[in-house]
Amino acid sequence: MLLLGRWPCTCIQPISFQIRKGRLNIWIDGELLDNLETEAFLWRDGFRAGWGWTDTGITPTGLVFPRVETGVSASTQAMAFWKNKLEDGEVWFGQLIHWDYNAPIKLPFRLTISSGRKRKGTTHG
Repeated sequence: MLLLGRWPCTCIQPISFQIRKGRLNIWIDGELLDNLETEAFLWRDGFRAGWGWTDTGITPTGLVFPRVETGVSASTQAMAFWKNKLEDGEVWFGQLIHWDYNAPIKLPFRLTISSGRKRKGTTHG
């Protein structure tokens, strides 16, 4: 496994998920997300691959997210994921970490044998 990179953390917020009566509720910093905010968050969290996303939608708070034209919404995909992990009414607590991808942390490059790469001029990897 390779490290993708290092970036400074800019903010950590509490986040929680709950399935209640067939609905996925998400709170960030104690604020319950509305339906549009939930869809936008879940899309950004990766619930989107292969489902025919096009154009964008803008929520009343200015958040932009793709609309689903065909297939399954991000919320529906997330429900399928979380329903196998949470009982009805149970809450999952975690942390939402924000990174500054415009300010990568540059460390000196260090090649190790475990990385599986060979150094030029050597016979071991």
